[in-house]
Amino acid sequence: MFIQATMSCECGCVFRVEFQDGKHACVCPNCKSAMPVDAYSKLEKVMCEFGDWNTESIKSSHELKTPRMRAISLSIADLKD
Repeated sequence: MFIQATMSCECGCVFRVEFQDGKHACVCPNCKSAMPVDAYSKLEKVMCEFGDWNTESIKSSHELKTPRMRAISLSIADLKD
């Protein structure tokens, strides 16, 4: 699984964060603002758990001979202030 999140910075920049790159940081490519480390750690944990869930879902369907259902995208609707 290739795990990534689409981020929106307060400067208006929309960019992707990839969790396989080993950086363990989220920095806006436009204004260079950095997400606090504790917030990034929480996001990383959620995204990795989502990837693990998908992997387990595929494995279970193979073992149980049930239809393979997996999530190919996860999005969050955000209402701006």
